[in-house]
Amino acid sequence: MQLRNLSSGSKQLSLFEHYINDIVRGKWFIAYTVLLFALIYAVLMFSFETSQAVVGVMNLVIFIVPAVGLFFTSMYYYSRREFMEFILSQPVSRTFVYFSFYMAMTLAMIFSFILGVSVPMFIQGFIPEAIKMSLWGVLLNMIFVAISLMVSVLTDDRVRGLGTVLLLWFFFTIFYDAVLTAVIIYFRDYPIEKFIPFVIAINPVDDFRISTLLSTNIAAMLGYSGAVIKHFFGRFFGVLYVTFLQSLWVIVPFLVGLWKFRKKDF
Repeated sequence: MQLRNLSSGSKQLSLFEHYINDIVRGKWFIAYTVLLFALIYAVLMFSFETSQAVVGVMNLVIFIVPAVGLFFTSMYYYSRREFMEFILSQPVSRTFVYFSFYMAMTLAMIFSFILGVSVPMFIQGFIPEAIKMSLWGVLLNMIFVAISLMVSVLTDDRVRGLGTVLLLWFFFTIFYDAVLTAVIIYFRDYPIEKFIPFVIAINPVDDFRISTLLSTNIAAMLGYSGAVIKHFFGRFFGVLYVTFLQSLWVIVPFLVGLWKFRKKDF
């Protein structure tokens, strides 16, 4: 790919098109989309009410989407690192190389999410829920692509980088809930609810769960942290607060990764 004779805007568009075409043509992308569609459709087929459907879809999304966002972003980055080095040898800005990679991976993941999650919900008639799930799903994909890209840029060793994203997935989806439950039980005689709005800030998966349930008003499934958020902020401002936390989870990892990428010695 030769970028020397192109304008700045054309360079960025050309690089973005290369990344997006390479990603969506990959077998993993097609397999992930088909598998996600099949799983979500199966859950909806056996759901007899709206709350059951939303919770079932949400639980699948919580485990699958962060895992795929973390692993495939990291794997794709390491597999294309030599290509990045070649691109950076040409008169291009490191910022738009990083931005093009991030946007291509994010849009591919969002596209797969829409096809695999939102379309089955539309087909089964859960239209308002599908729209809300799509909104929070967009943020969830943006978050974990940003985190994975940041980790990959900070870690030159492929094995160490993939190990790090594995640990992050384990922490966000399993370990966090176990620790939070233990803390709630152990300190049940203390007013720990005052600290919950700050505690949930460390887990974007919990933020996704709370925002989804608050926006669909399924109060019975909120859990302790979600119930505290609803009590402190109310439903509307609770959604705004959790959305703000999710936005920080997009912005901060993206900027940290960009900062390191601009200083990195390839």
